[in-house]
Amino acid sequence: MAGLRATAVGSRIAKDANSPQSQWAAARRRFVHSGTGMLGAALLVLFLLVAVFAAQVSPYDPIHQDFRIERETPSAEHLMGTDEFGRDVFSRVVWGARVSLQAGAIAASIALVVGLALGMTAAYYRGRTDGLVMRAMDVLLAFPYLLLAIGIVAILGPGLLTAMIAIGIVYIPNYARVVRGAVLSVGARDFVEAARAVGARDRRVMWRHILPNVLAPIIVQATLNVGTAIIDTAGLSFLGLGTQPPTPDWGNMLSAGRSYVIDSPWIATFPGLAILATVLAFNLVGDALRDALDPRLL
Repeated sequence: MAGLRATAVGSRIAKDANSPQSQWAAARRRFVHSGTGMLGAALLVLFLLVAVFAAQVSPYDPIHQDFRIERETPSAEHLMGTDEFGRDVFSRVVWGARVSLQAGAIAASIALVVGLALGMTAAYYRGRTDGLVMRAMDVLLAFPYLLLAIGIVAILGPGLLTAMIAIGIVYIPNYARVVRGAVLSVGARDFVEAARAVGARDRRVMWRHILPNVLAPIIVQATLNVGTAIIDTAGLSFLGLGTQPPTPDWGNMLSAGRSYVIDSPWIATFPGLAILATVLAFNLVGDALRDALDPRLL
């Protein structure tokens, strides 16, 4: 009797350990114990707080010009100096955080939504649908990503919105391929076949049964892509195709500061360091999430 009870308890523990809830809990614990992941998360929280409370953090109006103090060196009054128009660089970096984070998040979200829908549709229905979707993705991948983004912006016109749309379109194939591979591996499992057998509709099978089981690689891909999207939108702004002056953006600040990199290096240095720190934070979080959500480690 005692042996049967121990066996039942052991089987229950094993079942609980293999449940989705316990797997996500284990992934959360693994991420919390990751030093690099927590460092990246702390940096992201800091940048998000700076972006949200930019009006309270910045000491000056980011677009106010005062030619009497143009290109002043960093000091107690102007922590990061002033630019060629006498604008406070620290205030512009702070407000640029809001623009850059918003641009990166929206661009990655566009790619995520469209790529997720295309990847799931291609993997679930297969056949002609799969071939058509993936050949379209191959066409997008055939173009150099930055050249394709420049072409899209040239058609739609320069601006932050069009830059976000262009970067989002460029990243769609990345999500479509990742989602397709994950759905193909999950779609052959017994619980998916069982849902089909009881007459569940395709939409319910995809979004209720398949999607929750393929979230791990999607979350990792999205986290890493936000960082690269920030770099790419800043690159378009650097070329004059993204955020337009006088709106502060790390990319156009770098573009303006390159002319003074010898005499006034702080104009370009601090926006560049902001991009570096933000992208590094997203990469640290993405790498830690990849390790935490790896099913072989759970």
